[in-house]
Amino acid sequence: MDELEELRRKKLEELSATESHEETIAEQIEAAAGIVKSKLTKKALERLGNIKVAHPELYFQVIAMLSHLIQSGKAGEINDEQLKGLLKTISPKKEIKLKWQGTSTSAES
Repeated sequence: MDELEELRRKKLEELSATESHEETIAEQIEAAAGIVKSKLTKKALERLGNIKVAHPELYFQVIAMLSHLIQSGKAGEINDEQLKGLLKTISPKKEIKLKWQGTSTSAES
């Protein structure tokens, strides 16, 4: 029984440490987001909100990049056009080419 209790205790400690680490990361992300949001224009802030909902992974990339630029003094207020430019560098649009291979739909009489 002692071994089982020891395993349970260790597992609980591991889970507690993992939760604590995740909370720390979440707090850091929120702090960075707060810094970034304070430097965005209204329109850029709306765009960032839309990105957060539609593409959460892209949102975190943008927050990390902008936070770094702001804290290093390389960026002041960020407008919508600047945010669009950053988004284009992060995820350039892929060109999609479609070939139409349909049959003729005209009625032959």
